[in-house]
Amino acid sequence: MLKAISKEVMIDKNGNLDRYAFIRSPEIREYMRKNETFNSPDTIVLILKSMNPWEAKLEALKIPLHEESLPLPRYEIDLVYPVKNYKNNNPIHFSATWFNGTIGIYAIHADSGWDEAHCFKHKITNYLAGGWMGRYSLPFPTMSKVKLQTPFMRRPLSGILESTLDDCHCWYHFFYPYDGRGLTGHFMDFSYQEVESGSDLTIFDWVSTDSGK
Repeated sequence: MLKAISKEVMIDKNGNLDRYAFIRSPEIREYMRKNETFNSPDTIVLILKSMNPWEAKLEALKIPLHEESLPLPRYEIDLVYPVKNYKNNNPIHFSATWFNGTIGIYAIHADSGWDEAHCFKHKITNYLAGGWMGRYSLPFPTMSKVKLQTPFMRRPLSGILESTLDDCHCWYHFFYPYDGRGLTGHFMDFSYQEVESGSDLTIFDWVSTDSGK
């Protein structure tokens, strides 16, 4: 069972938002705290992509925006009931799991058809902040052995993380699993902090050093 971030945890001793508190992986959280600074757009994406209930995310969004006297973004969601012809469906999708003993929504999506017809971004993160974070370094030297363990995996996925920095100072991270689950030779692109393209889960929460034999 996951613990939702509390208001006490998200605010530092000076009363400001602790942006790094939204990173669940202890290794990555402390590394980022010491080595990286998130700007406001990246902070918004970090909050919205974090594995926390929407109530906590909306509470946190008020803090960084207030710090810069910016208005809280306004958004509207229309729930559209499904019809027999699937082409006319414009559903809203919710992702939810258990937080502190209660089921909570942690991600909201709009169908791609809705996007085309109503100019609504596919994800709320896109709508509020562009949807992508910058490419950041990670606390793992290239070719390190790391593991991916989400709350929805029975056991971790182990592999090698290859990291490179290009001439534009952008980091690329490629994870090569090798633990015998049929994924040997394939890779997962961790460059944009997502476990998979379009995923609700981020590597900031679920990747750590694999110290096993």
